[in-house]
Amino acid sequence: MGYSLAEIADFLKGEMTGDSEVVITGVNSLTNASGKEISFYADPRFKEALQGTKAAAILVSRPSKLFQGPQILVPNPVLAFARVAGLFAPPPSSRAPGVSEGSVIRASSRIGKN
Repeated sequence: MGYSLAEIADFLKGEMTGDSEVVITGVNSLTNASGKEISFYADPRFKEALQGTKAAAILVSRPSKLFQGPQILVPNPVLAFARVAGLFAPPPSSRAPGVSEGSVIRASSRIGKN
């Protein structure tokens, strides 16, 4: 499942620059992002990673000339990245951890004193 950059920008209440119809299928670091993933840039120490990224788009606090693709401008790119990651996270399990779906308790079972 994916989201268009327009949908992501709307979700974040960010300002879109570039092609808003690009579909994003996940999140990743600048270094590991593919052409269908979004990343973020918030620290000048990573400008080389930004220049070499294959990310489809980035989240930034102000436009960057170091990246030629679509950018979503947000006040806090780190927080925005975490919020976008949540869009792609699997839903939480509805069952209690450690309890098998196949568990059966007999009607004649008794609970001990200890």
